[in-house]
Amino acid sequence: MTPSTIIIAIIAFGVLIIFHEFGHFVVAKAVGIKVEEFAIGMGPALYKFHRGETDYAIRILPIGGFVRMLGEDEQSDDERAFNNQSVLKRIAVIAAGPIMNFILTLLLLVIITFMVGIAVYLPVVDTVLPDTPAQQAGLQPGDRFISIEGKTVESADDARAIVLANPGKALDAVIERDGKRLELEITPEYNAETQTAQIGITFRGQMQKVSFFKAVGYSFVQVYNMTKMMIVGIGQLLIGQGFDQVMGPYGIVEIVGQAASQGVVDLLWLVAIISLNVGLINLVPFPALDGSRIVFLAIEGIRGKPIDREKEGMIHFAGLVILMLFMIAVTFHDIMR
Repeated sequence: MTPSTIIIAIIAFGVLIIFHEFGHFVVAKAVGIKVEEFAIGMGPALYKFHRGETDYAIRILPIGGFVRMLGEDEQSDDERAFNNQSVLKRIAVIAAGPIMNFILTLLLLVIITFMVGIAVYLPVVDTVLPDTPAQQAGLQPGDRFISIEGKTVESADDARAIVLANPGKALDAVIERDGKRLELEITPEYNAETQTAQIGITFRGQMQKVSFFKAVGYSFVQVYNMTKMMIVGIGQLLIGQGFDQVMGPYGIVEIVGQAASQGVVDLLWLVAIISLNVGLINLVPFPALDGSRIVFLAIEGIRGKPIDREKEGMIHFAGLVILMLFMIAVTFHDIMR
């Protein structure tokens, strides 16, 4: 692990932390809560200044950050204290951190999409898998679909839709090869594992530049799809599956360095994925995470009175210890791997 890798990783993590904590900070300010300190990092302060009513600090250990609000961890009679705000305002402040991680992911994906475009797949065969209907029908790389069952094929999606709708049915296809048109008969086979019909080819793709607004729309779809996949992954972890795929700080620093060596786009893509992970994991209702604090506040709203602060604090502390032990185990696994 080189010094440059560590520096790049610190900068990347710093961006994630700043966005997350800024979410808590800006919403707290917006609802009138007194913010005593906004800090990036932990431990002794390397640099600190005071503006208005808030201290701003960069601390020596780049492993997190925090927003310290009046009345957050102690009782206060000040009307601007966190503990004296309505449940909805406090939930908004807590939820703002993870939400900012989602926003950062969206912004990074918009930048990436606008820079490099989107992958567009042509109705042109790129590869033909062995022992498949495509090979048996005589399809070859470079063949372009003109029509299937009399329906014009203008994109790879057009071809896929017809194939998916006709498992086991012989399809008449017109293709273009070396400037000549040929007729082939292809029978899609049903794949029980994927529960789809397929003929055994991949399509040729190319990157296509898009407008800014199309990049925004495409990025929203990406965030939605990535979120669904990550929720499944988090669910597997909660039932004890997929631990081998989890990376700790050591492993993440390594892949950040690898992504940076591949270029800016790869690095931005990785930071976007990590940011989305941070946002989702923080919403998990596990003690010490933002999600559990939201649960405690929701219970307070239902009961009409807060849970004993000392008991809640003990629960969060226990959760923090478990998370630290988990992180140590994951880091050890990273090093051994």
